[in-house]
Amino acid sequence: FSFFVVIDRSNMSAANGTSSSSSEGADLTRAPLRALAHSSEEATRVDAVSAMHKWLKRHPNLDLLDYMKLWKGLWFSFWHADKKAFQTIFAVKIVKLLEAIPEENQTTWMGAFWMTAQKNWTTLDRVRLDKYLLLVRIFLAETFAILKKKKWDPEFIAELNLMLRSAGPLRGHTGSSVAPFDPRKGERDGGKKREL
Repeated sequence: FSFFVVIDRSNMSAANGTSSSSSEGADLTRAPLRALAHSSEEATRVDAVSAMHKWLKRHPNLDLLDYMKLWKGLWFSFWHADKKAFQTIFAVKIVKLLEAIPEENQTTWMGAFWMTAQKNWTTLDRVRLDKYLLLVRIFLAETFAILKKKKWDPEFIAELNLMLRSAGPLRGHTGSSVAPFDPRKGERDGGKKREL
């Protein structure tokens, strides 16, 4: 299974947001990622992210593994984004995909981003480091915008904190070991809720 062999010309309805008669569940091989992987054209990449926004809205029941696969494609498409102005526009477009994620899955999507960033961070050379730091800054800004939109809901803050400590940038820097994050339940340590 090649991650980037995604859609073919005969099935462009998957990329342009129209529905097709597919079986229940999301088929990641139909996600609009081919243009991200195979096009060096800036407009094509931006259009592909817009198509992915529509695709994510139509597939609300994705899990962490699905989000990890999508973030892998987004991460490497950002790798090829040249020119500072386009990098900023493209980073914002990518980060704004969070708006297409159902509220109950937003921390899962964020966790997938942080896990992808951690997995691939050591592969960055000094030329690309600034570009990815820009992506991280925009991602953090959007995280705070979501918090503000949710009126700093303590439940969401607790869930976000758990994700950041177990899958995000605070993993391993909390002074204690943290069990793996279960994004569906917001639980750890055998299903016990964590007190803050």
